[in-house]
Amino acid sequence: MSWGVSTSASSNPISLLLAAPPDRAGPLVAAFSADPRFRVLATATSAPDARYKLALHPDALLVLAEVFPDFDALASALSGYEGAVFVILPADTPPSVTAAVSELPPVQQVLTGEVNLPELAGRIYETLAAQQRLHRVSAASNLLQQNGHRTAMVGWRCIAVWSLQGGVGKSTLSASLALEAAERRLPTLLAGLGAPDVLPLRLGFKRPEPNLLDWLANPTPEGLRLAVRQYDVLDVLAGFPDQAALDRALPDARSPATGLPALANTAAHAGYAVVVLDVSSPELAAPAIAAANTLLIVAPATPDGLLAAREATQLAYQALAGRHAVPLSGIHLVLNRVRDSQLGPEEVMRSLAQMLDAPPPLAAVIPDDPRVDVARVQFRPAYAFSEPLRQAARTLGDLLFAPLPAASTATRPAKPARVWRIGPFRIRR
Repeated sequence: MSWGVSTSASSNPISLLLAAPPDRAGPLVAAFSADPRFRVLATATSAPDARYKLALHPDALLVLAEVFPDFDALASALSGYEGAVFVILPADTPPSVTAAVSELPPVQQVLTGEVNLPELAGRIYETLAAQQRLHRVSAASNLLQQNGHRTAMVGWRCIAVWSLQGGVGKSTLSASLALEAAERRLPTLLAGLGAPDVLPLRLGFKRPEPNLLDWLANPTPEGLRLAVRQYDVLDVLAGFPDQAALDRALPDARSPATGLPALANTAAHAGYAVVVLDVSSPELAAPAIAAANTLLIVAPATPDGLLAAREATQLAYQALAGRHAVPLSGIHLVLNRVRDSQLGPEEVMRSLAQMLDAPPPLAAVIPDDPRVDVARVQFRPAYAFSEPLRQAARTLGDLLFAPLPAASTATRPAKPARVWRIGPFRIRR
């Protein structure tokens, strides 16, 4: 077993919120997820996202200043936050600007330019230890340190969207995330794994064929091309037409020739930069995770959802250990259909930290929106109807799709240069 997770919190590593622009968040997540002294509570890739996730009350915030449009936005976000803040400013920041940021009450240290992440981690650790916020390192993190850390593939994403509960919005989120990737002009395949699969109906397709059975009959890139259908700029591979078809395919689900890992490899060879697996059939959870390098665990903010998220995390870490290539930094939690009458996100994360030594970081919180149901009765993807869902998909896209290589994004319009302003100073990035 390469990862260990206990059912009770035997220790309390530093909880950390990482805030950085989309193209710079990946290295931070990888570095601090691999460090046993820290628990990445959440990652934010925009100023509104950072302000929202500060409500989770992390012990520390590490922020790349460019994620905020100006000094006032940074100061406003930090107002009332009681944790320790570490700020990284651009290399060409004037000394007076550095001094202004340093004077913000929660800021412990300001650095400029490129930083040595292991050294920075040590500084954060020492600062919080001095403030008597540090507890001993978790047993799970010690095991991770002893056995090494596996890194996700860079430049290609196979994302398994999974939950141990039914009816939590896996298919809705899968379709939305795939549409977000396609809108970013990334070649994207959305693969349904339901039986019967709901994706054709949700996308307004009149027939359930072609589908996964067609690819199984010809498991090649050419066979995949013939088995997919197009929804706008998104390629869709429908799942099984019925339970009997799934039962027949199940014994070979992990086959190197016709299983789900083979499907992912075929999609990569066919030129897809993003593959989203809608893991709607519980029987296919293990082979789907084996095919993926990123895992989104979907849960409602309820006691039942909390237990299901804990169990899913334990299954990924323990029961499936050594049978997949998803790194610790590639597992994320998404709270879906959140309402005021349910648990708050901070309560969910606090409870998971008590149940698990290494709970997955919170990637997105999606409010309950009645327009999702409106989309269903109109046989349209909810991504086109629900602004909260679309915003969450954008947040996930910023987190998951930024590391893709320039070759996959060369056709995207160039972003205008960003200017970070503090008083009279303008810092172009």
